[in-house]
Amino acid sequence: MDYQITTRALDKTNNVFFKSMLQLIQNQLTQKWSYEESAHIILVDLEQPDGIEFWISKPRDVFLIAYARQNFYHAEWFLQKPLRIQPLLQLLNSLAMLQPAQLLINSPPITANQCPPPPKPSSVASVPAAALPSVPSLFSKAMSGTSEGKNKYCLDNKLEYFEPSIYLLGLLQESLVAARPRRFSCLGSAPLYILPYENRCFSAVTKMQQLDSLQENLYSSYAKNIKVVNLTPEELLAEVQKNALRAYPMDTALWLATLRCSHGRLILGQAPDSVIRLKYWPNFVVLPHDTVHVGLAAFMLKNTANLITIAQKTHTTLETVVDFFNSCKMIELTIEEPASESRLVDKKIAEPKRRTLKDILNRLLR
Repeated sequence: MDYQITTRALDKTNNVFFKSMLQLIQNQLTQKWSYEESAHIILVDLEQPDGIEFWISKPRDVFLIAYARQNFYHAEWFLQKPLRIQPLLQLLNSLAMLQPAQLLINSPPITANQCPPPPKPSSVASVPAAALPSVPSLFSKAMSGTSEGKNKYCLDNKLEYFEPSIYLLGLLQESLVAARPRRFSCLGSAPLYILPYENRCFSAVTKMQQLDSLQENLYSSYAKNIKVVNLTPEELLAEVQKNALRAYPMDTALWLATLRCSHGRLILGQAPDSVIRLKYWPNFVVLPHDTVHVGLAAFMLKNTANLITIAQKTHTTLETVVDFFNSCKMIELTIEEPASESRLVDKKIAEPKRRTLKDILNRLLR
């Protein structure tokens, strides 16, 4: 089935960017999508007066998707600003899973009295942690499927768990179980070779920490879009030598494939209230990471807590915590404890340091 989508109230730059991004992700979509000036499915910018007016007085024969920095009106279908490939991909593939009749059903129009004015751009660009609703209530609502918890902590509108088998990660896991050397390639990205019996993978990429967009695409792709070639160990090693490929631990590929596909969803079968800690420090020399991951590792190595508590104590979005946890679990870095074993280390400043800080403060106050 072919789907058509259009936009409403997006500025010229965003509209052009949306069209280009739609073309870029065609090969990763489960159905064909095209941009048309007039279409039944409409992406509406709710930070523009024209967009708000259209949303309030929407006709009955359209299907609307809210587009803003935050889901102000608790829309069932929502795309967060700024435009990014993975959230858009998730959104369109989720829509394509609906029955045609569901795309024709609209809830009653929202009246002007029901719509709070959207916050000013300056107020949504950076929201202090204290101003956010409590994380536990948002997380519990998100996991139960209600709409209020959707916009902040999960990119997947259907709020499904993360199912590795439909991504590159599933192919890697299956190959490790079968102990089969293989080559994986997708959309012009540098191929990834794996040699299970040596627990190694090989790639032409010299810096996994700095993947370009094409290489990112391999690790975030659906399995059906990836070409898999079985090789003998001799054939694989011959290609490694011929192309001067760099060797990495298998954990590097598993880590990246998990980090790029989780999108804030807990891995399938994982209880959201599990109490977790790390066994040991992640080897960030071979595990691509951001600064926030270092902070999470430091906290999770010293403390045993559930994901909500980890997010609160580290001032990190729950989505980021979930992605990091999934990646650590995939390479067996995590330990799950009974809820009664939850432990938080109380940060105490040593007495000499405390006296020094007090002296400095007293001098400043003179």
